[in-house]
Amino acid sequence: MSKKTSKPSQLEKVSSLKRRKVIVLIGIIMSLVLASVALGQWGGLFATKQKRNKGQEATVTTQSLNDPTSPSKEYIYAGGRLIATEEPASQTPTNNAAFITQSAPTAMNAGQTYSVSVTMSNSGTATWSQGNYYLGSKNPAGNTTWGVSSVNLPSASVAPGGQAAFSFTVTAPAAAGTYNFQWQMLQSGVGYFGALSTNVAVTVTADGANNATFVSQSVPSSMTAGQTYSVSVTMSNSGTTSWTQGAYYLGSQNPAGNGTWGLSQVGLPTSSVSPGNQAAFTFSVTAPTTAGSCDFQWQMQQSGVGYFGQLTTNQVISGVGSNKTSRPMPTSRRRRIVHGSGGGGVRLDIVAI
Repeated sequence: MSKKTSKPSQLEKVSSLKRRKVIVLIGIIMSLVLASVALGQWGGLFATKQKRNKGQEATVTTQSLNDPTSPSKEYIYAGGRLIATEEPASQTPTNNAAFITQSAPTAMNAGQTYSVSVTMSNSGTATWSQGNYYLGSKNPAGNTTWGVSSVNLPSASVAPGGQAAFSFTVTAPAAAGTYNFQWQMLQSGVGYFGALSTNVAVTVTADGANNATFVSQSVPSSMTAGQTYSVSVTMSNSGTTSWTQGAYYLGSQNPAGNGTWGLSQVGLPTSSVSPGNQAAFTFSVTAPTTAGSCDFQWQMQQSGVGYFGQLTTNQVISGVGSNKTSRPMPTSRRRRIVHGSGGGGVRLDIVAI
């Protein structure tokens, strides 16, 4: 007799189906949990890498080139890789100037010439050079009020921190009035720069103009060092104003105001010299002790105004610097020797020396 297999009941089928669904659901939940954990770990690693990359992008390394005259070069790295280089801008020399001092009369006579000076300091980073840098007239710019609009450098170059002392001659305007005397540094093809000199308002008068004409002079052509000599210079008043003692002098020149001969000024020989008359200056000079030749030259001068008129003819004095003179040989002398005796007699002996 065959054995029959029992079939599962309906209830058993339902229970088995529920168990499978639960298992599948648990598996899905476990997969989601694992995926979430993995995603979180990956996100942390990514964030850490991003921070590292940002730190690398911000790293800048500066390295000087071998050429000391070249600016530094910058290398920019990101993620361990060179991503850019940058050359800093080159340092271009700049112009600048500072005003130091000046000397200029505040009163002038129309048409007369005067010596002036202006000193400027190079406060920039560019070197000034002759033919490229000048002292230029201002107030207004480029004016020729004083006969010149620019003055060249007195030396070949002026480095930063150095000074330029401009000494030059100006001519007063022909018309009476008040004129501005002001200057500033100037680069050719570029323009003015730096501080201006202090403005000097110069009063120019046309009436009573000073002028002088050289007439004659008497001075030795050679001198002995340290010795005094009498000299004379004659000047004629060819202007329209009278010269007066205490205001007008004969002044040394070549260079102006020198004391080579022991004095730099000689007062008028009379209380006044009216236009058309002459002043004969007679005075003593002392030869210098320096070896060589020296210049002897003079010009009329008004106190507080300056030199004016013609200069005397320059006389070069030679033989200065040696005060050695030949000493004559001593001559024989005789000496009387008096001998006394007990009897009152006297004997004179003449002895040659």
